[in-house]
Amino acid sequence: MVCHSISAKFSQMFFIAGKLPEAKEKARATIDICKKIGERQIANMASLVLAEVYLEENKQTECERELAAIEATDPSSDFFVLGNIQRIRGLLVLENDDRMRF
Repeated sequence: MVCHSISAKFSQMFFIAGKLPEAKEKARATIDICKKIGERQIANMASLVLAEVYLEENKQTECERELAAIEATDPSSDFFVLGNIQRIRGLLVLENDDRMRF
């Protein structure tokens, strides 16, 4: 589990550094490994990074799909994940609002 957690952290670090392709690749790899071993929490954290990468790439449909996939895992007791879902959805709304103004 530690190895997968580190992988999820790497995807976050790539995202923060603006290295979106690397963040996306690391997040997807982490999600794939976690699905194979049944590790839901770390997969959700990597999915949050992937959703945010999609938002940065202006791929709103893919972003929403990632958020919906996380919600399908029923993270009702994981307040970190739930809070980030709401934060990213708020950013989606702002993005849509900005586009409608111009």
